[in-house]
Amino acid sequence: MALFLSCNFSLKHPAVLLEQLLHELPVAKDSAMAETKIAHFQNDQGVDTIQIGVREFMCCGASAPYDHPHVFLDMGADQEIVCPYCSTVYRYSNKLSAGETVPDGCSYEDVAA
Repeated sequence: MALFLSCNFSLKHPAVLLEQLLHELPVAKDSAMAETKIAHFQNDQGVDTIQIGVREFMCCGASAPYDHPHVFLDMGADQEIVCPYCSTVYRYSNKLSAGETVPDGCSYEDVAA
């Protein structure tokens, strides 16, 4: 006696399955990441320490051509962090806004070409 089982599925190429899965994922219409601007700081003055008003930011080193790779730094709950590229110490101050620095002039603004 032979027993045959019928399965209701079809074999599909993994790329086809992935494409179907991606189309089924929900898409966030108001993504917080798209609306968030990360502060960038530079150390053209060559100071040891820069006070800033944010705990998550990008360090650019100095203005081009003396910059280094723009590295994301996150202090977490700490009060300061050292950039691994330029060794600038960034110290958090709740008295400063996101774009303010002490000394002045250390906030980096990307200029489009």
